[in-house]
Amino acid sequence: MGDENPSDKRVEKSCPLCGANIQNLPRHLRTKKHKNLSHEESLKISHSLRKRRSDTRKDTKHKNYHKRRICAFPGCGIQIENVSHHLRNTHRMERNDHNYLTYLADSRPVEESPQVEQVEEEHVERSFQLNPANKNQDSNESRQATTGLGITTRNQIANAQDDSQIEFAESFTNGKRWTTQLQNNFYQFLCGPDGGRKDKLTAKQAADDVARIVTCINAESDLSRLFDANVVRDEYLANSIKMRMKGPADKDLRAATIRKYLQSLVMFLTYVIIDKVQVINVEAMDILNLKMRVVLWRKSYLGEEKEHILSKNADESDSLITEEQVALYEASDVAKNASYIFEDVKQHTKKRLSQNQYCATRDHLFTRIHFTNACRSGVTANMTVNEFNSGKMLNDGRYMFRVAKHKTRRKYGPANVTLSNRDYNLLKLFIDHIREQLPVQSDTVFLSWSGRDQKSGDISDRLHNLWLKSGVFSDEPNRLTSNKIRKSAATELRRKKDNRLQEAADCMAHSVTTADKHYFVRQMEESSAIGSSAITDVFYKPKTQTTPKKKTKKTWSQGETEQIITHFSPLKDVSMDDVRSSHAKIGNASDKEIYNKIKSLERHKNGKKKKEMKKKEMKKKKTQKRKCLFSSRELEIMQLKCQPMIKGGLAISKANVNFHLDGEDMLRKYSFTQLRTRISYERTMA
Repeated sequence: MGDENPSDKRVEKSCPLCGANIQNLPRHLRTKKHKNLSHEESLKISHSLRKRRSDTRKDTKHKNYHKRRICAFPGCGIQIENVSHHLRNTHRMERNDHNYLTYLADSRPVEESPQVEQVEEEHVERSFQLNPANKNQDSNESRQATTGLGITTRNQIANAQDDSQIEFAESFTNGKRWTTQLQNNFYQFLCGPDGGRKDKLTAKQAADDVARIVTCINAESDLSRLFDANVVRDEYLANSIKMRMKGPADKDLRAATIRKYLQSLVMFLTYVIIDKVQVINVEAMDILNLKMRVVLWRKSYLGEEKEHILSKNADESDSLITEEQVALYEASDVAKNASYIFEDVKQHTKKRLSQNQYCATRDHLFTRIHFTNACRSGVTANMTVNEFNSGKMLNDGRYMFRVAKHKTRRKYGPANVTLSNRDYNLLKLFIDHIREQLPVQSDTVFLSWSGRDQKSGDISDRLHNLWLKSGVFSDEPNRLTSNKIRKSAATELRRKKDNRLQEAADCMAHSVTTADKHYFVRQMEESSAIGSSAITDVFYKPKTQTTPKKKTKKTWSQGETEQIITHFSPLKDVSMDDVRSSHAKIGNASDKEIYNKIKSLERHKNGKKKKEMKKKEMKKKKTQKRKCLFSSRELEIMQLKCQPMIKGGLAISKANVNFHLDGEDMLRKYSFTQLRTRISYERTMA
């Protein structure tokens, strides 16, 4: 064996306490010489004598292995470091999917030129160095000063004072690239007065939509492709797979989503026109031409969007939230567990809750708020503690407070949230003792376990998960959202023909017209069945006609009739007030039935003779009228010549009457009916 390598020998170290040179410092510190030294101090001394990582390694340039890559999923194009995690969670793909491996391999890294990055940084620094004398400069100028690569404004070139500035501006034009700075400028434009002062979320979504279109048509390095109508139509609009961002790639994109993407492109073209942004090889007429075409493209999808809405309403007619489902949740173990936690916290206010317990109480309050107010999820997500504390108690014992930040605040004002006394106490207990246990980072009432704000979509997700845990959706693959709660409320109110539609619309922060158009789910199947029956009755006569059942008339016994006569004698002057004031209990008859029976007895008693006399008078009048029709001479002739028909039993026919009264004026003066009637009368009187 050769000599040992000197580098393999242990290096002697000097003990900082006694100065002895030893090789094993930890063993030396454990000897009797240093027996008073604690274990923690011994470890601290041992580690402090180790070489630093910076001393042992050479000063090499740090290399970042986690490069950002562009997602190859059709229609996505997001720059992200962990592409595999992005494909599984955002696009819901499985590892064993063939497309998953393909997209993972095709995700190309983000190519950033060092020279371009340096120019961008210098330009951004120069743009944000404001002159102290011009601190109040217009926001539009500051936005124009930060235009990114591939684009330059005419104001920048016109306002360039020296050749270096002009050369700098032209370098941006020659780049012809889509940059994040340009995307940020578009975002600032939408948030500003020129873009309509849109919400930050709306502006961000529009900027992301345009960036997605740029990625799909491969216009990152050649921005002029974005303004080519043929490229946008053939490579993006005609290819629905490229337009997708989430979900399976083989599923068609909805018309409403396509219209949203195209509207974002219209807003970007408006930004380019208003800010006079110049693009290489792109004229102003090209931008206007593309904008007009995009507007026409959006209109072409309007009919398909309405068709999808009607089809969706037909499917949702059987999946609306019912009263039975809410009762099923309230009786579930999930709701009982949340109530138990509230009672426990009420008795022990200092008790620390786990993450599951906190989420159980928070999500239970979501159900109480949404099923009593049918508000949007944004109202619950943006509700603040100050707004809750600024509420007031109503006359009926309920508690009301206002939420300023929600979707329709600019048209209907703050959203009013009304809670019962029980729900108010639960929410106050949650704010005072449960919410304070989190690392609170905001004034929002409902926070995540990490103490951050929640988005409106998170509220619907928590409601759906709570519904699944309680077993309400065990048989049906439905999804519970705040929007479905609003649809269920609006539909049920109209089914019951409730007259409080305007008040319900005020609570839901929209108009009655909006509820009829977007939230009322019409039962087309039931109404169509009724309409078919009505149309059938028009063309086909029903075989059997059903008549509505009448209320059965009370049958009076002899004893009840005698009791009425005894109690209300005389019957002639009895009124309805007399019956009510008497408080008579005759069987189970009501006051109205007793009164009707009294009048019936009165008519039966006093009107029988009048009716008989009236019949005799009527008979007498008819007899006199018949006698007055024929003269006494004519009656004598009729009784003489028609003797066979009067007493002989001969038939009273027209031939017999004409034969026996032949030559008499009665045949010309009277009709056969009159003669036959008189002969019949004479037969009865004979």
